[in-house]
Amino acid sequence: MRTSSFLGKMLTVVYLGLLVTSMCRLASAETWTDRTGKFSVQAEFVRVTDSSLVLRKPDGSNVTIPIDQLSADSRALAKRLYELQRSVGKSQPITDDKESLPRDERWQIEFEVRDLNEYAQTLDYFRIELGVIGRPGRKGIDYAARLASSPKTRRGETEKEKRLYFMATASGPLEKFDRQLLEKAGVPLTGGQVLKFINAELEDLLATVERDYAKSKDHQVGEIVKTTFRVVKAEPDFQFVVHEQRYRAAKGDL
Repeated sequence: MRTSSFLGKMLTVVYLGLLVTSMCRLASAETWTDRTGKFSVQAEFVRVTDSSLVLRKPDGSNVTIPIDQLSADSRALAKRLYELQRSVGKSQPITDDKESLPRDERWQIEFEVRDLNEYAQTLDYFRIELGVIGRPGRKGIDYAARLASSPKTRRGETEKEKRLYFMATASGPLEKFDRQLLEKAGVPLTGGQVLKFINAELEDLLATVERDYAKSKDHQVGEIVKTTFRVVKAEPDFQFVVHEQRYRAAKGDL
């Protein structure tokens, strides 16, 4: 694959040692509760299988919960995420035969930005496109790009969308930023789910950053259960770094 000038600027990886407080978080972790209200777990949606919901906890382990044991709100959330997953589809489940978990199940992105304008500049720099899907009575996906200057919008078919995507935490800072940028671009939002789509070049870059970081820690990609990337300002540009990486426990540690 030919490396563009965009990627050429990004291949030098810098690892952060300090947590900067002005951080906005991109993640799909939710609080799930049972119908009694006595049980709850903070975890990411993975999939629905027959009568059960599969979630991934922060330590990388999976938990399976019967759907009929969930609260009404959690069942509704599971239904919404399941339908979203089906309508958009998923990236290729494993793009490297050494990867044990699909990228859309183990990757998380955090943005370190000062304000809405810097956030928009970050999205534009990496050519990340915002999209709205699932609006009542409206098929397809409404997209917006070039968000820091003169937004460019378009519509696309969900069946043709194969890129990796992320969702901002509900009611979090990034969710508000995304909506402000989409409103500025004139994209209707009512009843829809906002997604961030990354292109193939950026996905390849993240895979390289992930692999190199794991190697520096004497681990292989197949051992990774979670990689948290962070976008940071690296004057005059931006770059991705690995903030945290978690691995499968060795058999002898179980």
